[in-house]
Amino acid sequence: MRASLPFDVDGVSYVGTAILQRVSSGQKIRLRLPEKTAVLSMTTCHREEVWLKPSASFEYRWVPAIFLENWDSCLMTWTAITQQGNALHAVIDFTSNETLPGKSQCNGINVDSLKGATFCQARAGLVQRIVFNERTIAMPGAGCPLLTADGNAYTYAVGEGLCAYGFSSVATKARHRLTTRGYTTLEKE
Repeated sequence: MRASLPFDVDGVSYVGTAILQRVSSGQKIRLRLPEKTAVLSMTTCHREEVWLKPSASFEYRWVPAIFLENWDSCLMTWTAITQQGNALHAVIDFTSNETLPGKSQCNGINVDSLKGATFCQARAGLVQRIVFNERTIAMPGAGCPLLTADGNAYTYAVGEGLCAYGFSSVATKARHRLTTRGYTTLEKE
């Protein structure tokens, strides 16, 4: 299902997905939930929290757990389930030590990824592209669709669910992380 739950992080609005700089001191997350949300859950690489009947303007102060959520890739996924059984999702990816910029073509949108990390959400099976200004080596995550290299550019078909790819500069060893989220439906799960 496509992530489409609206949220704010430290006052900046997003819909469905975001890639943000990780802040060790924490960040204020405010979700804009549908009325009559029955269950809300938040999951990271380290924890899961669940709330029953949360308010429509739910606020959460997230402080990453040291040595668990404050380094490397640790996605945060929010799921809101309404009383009618509809599910809405949001996915937040946080940058770590990545510094290699790239240019992503994802779902018809061109994005300059200066933070060294890219998040691409598209229908599973659609072909996307990422380009670097220098020669890189690609490392797909286990079970992820393969990349096709063409000079400094890579094309890939988005796999269903979450997938991660790493890229490393041949010259400087700077890294870039690409996380993809492939969905098959737009509606209720």
